Amino acid sequence: MDPAGPFWVIVSACLLAAACAKHQPAGTVLVEDRAGLLSEGEEASVAGWHAALLAQYDIDYRVLTVAGPTDLAARALRYFEEAEVGRQSRTGRGLLLVIDASSERVRLEVARELEGVFVDSFVAYLEREQIAPFFAAGRVGDGIVAASELIAGRAEDAIAQGVLDERAALAGTAGGGAESRAGVGQGYQRPTARTEAGG
Repeated sequence: MDPAGPFWVIVSACLLAAACAKHQPAGTVLVEDRAGLLSEGEEASVAGWHAALLAQYDIDYRVLTVAGPTDLAARALRYFEEAEVGRQSRTGRGLLLVIDASSERVRLEVARELEGVFVDSFVAYLEREQIAPFFAAGRVGDGIVAASELIAGRAEDAIAQGVLDERAALAGTAGGGAESRAGVGQGYQRPTARTEAGG
């Protein structure tokens, strides 16, 4: 094995993160960490990834963390509209990840323009299999980035298949998305199917 190999992988990753951070839209808050779950470095990394999603796939992806008990679906809808999630996208593609630290739940709200690609079952899978394990290990920033990587892959596939509409559109949501349990630092327990006794 070439001893310089790992060095170049790390250098490449750092250059990619720095390039992504330069593309954050001016005046747009991509990460609003009201619950204080992310370090400054994690917040910058997440914002960099989300700026890259906007630059490459025209997806305006935001993150909101909250610390108080709330109706997560209603909170996501309200914030999506108030923050005009998707307005940075010329095609109306918006995603909003809301993390409620007190109720240990997450919700990914999906704009109408993306509902055909980011269907509820995919969003639930993303929350359960990507976000929840990282959050349980206390690695919130890594969980958001891991989810962002899956989102980028799904967008890439949709573009290759011609599924995403390239026409200009206004962003909006009709409540598409999913909500899952994701305890921060609680240890991950994979959900299992329930069966009825005697059947």
